Amino acid sequence: MTSEGESHAAAHAGTPSATRVGTRGSWKDRYDRLRGVLERNKIVYQTLTALLLSVMAAAQFCAGWKQTQLIKLQTEIARAQGSPQFVIQARSEALPGEDKAAVERLYVSNSGSLAQEFSGDEAVFFRLRSTPMPASFRGTVMSATPVVQKMVTVPVNGYYGTGRYSGTGVGQVLMIEGDRNNERAAQLEHDLDQLADARGVDVKLDIQRYLRLSYLDIFGQRYTRFYLVAPVTGAVELDETQGRKIFADYRRAFQDSSFVEFRGLTAAILLQRLGLS
Repeated sequence: MTSEGESHAAAHAGTPSATRVGTRGSWKDRYDRLRGVLERNKIVYQTLTALLLSVMAAAQFCAGWKQTQLIKLQTEIARAQGSPQFVIQARSEALPGEDKAAVERLYVSNSGSLAQEFSGDEAVFFRLRSTPMPASFRGTVMSATPVVQKMVTVPVNGYYGTGRYSGTGVGQVLMIEGDRNNERAAQLEHDLDQLADARGVDVKLDIQRYLRLSYLDIFGQRYTRFYLVAPVTGAVELDETQGRKIFADYRRAFQDSSFVEFRGLTAAILLQRLGLS
């Protein structure tokens, strides 16, 4: 037989064991429930994880892009600060001992950074535009060729001649002058007006001056820049594509002999280019 004490001890001995089993069961239930939630929401969590990674990657990309843009801007500023700043002028000036402005010169000055291995060359064109004159303004000699409105561009060699380089890279770096070119151009324009008037046509002569400058900046990079130069308004920088085309056309004129020599050029020759005999 079992005594009352033994029964009581046995009862107390079983109580902790039951508690431990209950605790294990409670944690297991929680784990099972958590696993079930995770399994049921697996796609959601994967999507959230992917989205978070994408956001982090985008933030990193933006930071890198901003850094790249900043470096690019700093480089552009440095290049701008290290670039030459050219001032180009066409001036009509008198020769020593004379009063009239017989010569036209091109002056190139650099007020910016040093221009190394600097060089410059010019291209000159005469643009001619003919327009029929009203009958009341026509001269006594009529052209045998019917006069129509027309415009031609004639490449001219020798309008400018000697170029003088300072070799300094800053300040005045180049001066190009012609041999009494301003005086000769004025006389040519006068003769052209007289001859055209006699043929009942109005002809306008426009001298177009272009300049090409080549140099190395302080970083050692080669640049070529193009300008349209006017005596009054100064120089206007051209787009590189446009500038290269102008100088290519000028060079081609020497290959196909379509240019004219400024020395010895007459009004009659220019009228022939307009198709007026």
